[in-house]
Amino acid sequence: MASRVVMVESISDWDGILKQAKSQDAIIVAHFSADWCAPCKYMASTFREASTRFLKLIFLTVDVDELKEIATRLEVKAMPTFVFIKDEEAIGRIVGANREQLVKRVAALATTVAE
Repeated sequence: MASRVVMVESISDWDGILKQAKSQDAIIVAHFSADWCAPCKYMASTFREASTRFLKLIFLTVDVDELKEIATRLEVKAMPTFVFIKDEEAIGRIVGANREQLVKRVAALATTVAE
């Protein structure tokens, strides 16, 4: 199955996806990354794989250099950072390149989402 990760291209994209997710009672997993960040590249394959396994969640990638305002809003200070969002609010985060922790947290969140 192809990756379901959506690359956020603009602030309006971000705001629209958050509103849509809220209306669908969905949880977002947002990967804050940068082109120059080697640990981000290391985590990208795990993130893509998770997007194909946990179909109830919405997976986004945000380039912090392109969309600094979003990173600032969510107080992202290091890369990679994964922020979990429900009802347009952050409900958790993982900072750093820990594949096992990411998969475990995503799996736990997926079990909380209604069919």
